[in-house]
Amino acid sequence: MKLTELHTLLQDSILTSKPLINPYLDFPPKGSIADRVAIYANGFYARLEEALMSDYSTLAEVMGENKFSQMSQSYTHAYPSYNYSLNNFGENLSQFLTETLPYKKKNHLAEIAVFEWAEYQALVARDANLLSVADLQSLPLSQWPEMKFHLHPSCKILTMHWNSLSLIKASRSNKSIPAPKKLKNPQFIMIWRHQLEVRYRKLEYSELTMLNAIIQEASFINICEMLSHQMPEDEVASYLVRELHAWIQENCLIKR
Repeated sequence: MKLTELHTLLQDSILTSKPLINPYLDFPPKGSIADRVAIYANGFYARLEEALMSDYSTLAEVMGENKFSQMSQSYTHAYPSYNYSLNNFGENLSQFLTETLPYKKKNHLAEIAVFEWAEYQALVARDANLLSVADLQSLPLSQWPEMKFHLHPSCKILTMHWNSLSLIKASRSNKSIPAPKKLKNPQFIMIWRHQLEVRYRKLEYSELTMLNAIIQEASFINICEMLSHQMPEDEVASYLVRELHAWIQENCLIKR
């Protein structure tokens, strides 16, 4: 049997907890074949837990180390890793937390997972050619109405129905973590990368309207129309231009 086939059998043995590899192994001087396979299995699962801990350190802090470890084992069996790279191993954790007891009864856990994964995705998002204030200033007035804007690939808007952001902030500032609480109104949060720094902030409703319109590839005049339902019509254009300048400074708008 080829070495690659043995590697696959060992991997399948670990992931399925079945002795598929055992017939192809020699008995060790001490202990049993099962003991030796268990050493590899324990190391494998420990490495997966470390990967999750690295990607979701705030979630681990909120849950507590022991509960996070137990959750990691359950997640690993529900979403086993078949890839040599662990970069995307944790991508399904928020889904796991929303569909699996007892975690799905604690909605804030999935929201924290979504937040931390969005941070990771922002960090590894591809670079893009940034839009500058000079680009806007050089645009002829006649082209402004049909002008469309585009968000940087790192940008992501999240919706939170629980006080998950307060839990995240408390955990990261070494303060007492508040009790989970459902919000009266949802919070909208933008996550993005500014140079090498991942940033986030809560959005006002008008900002949310503008950014969602940009995602939908609405033109400048169409965005103004949407905003006119939220503020005096004669203030819309100047508001939108100010917002565009602000998001350009945050490296959130790109050229196409």
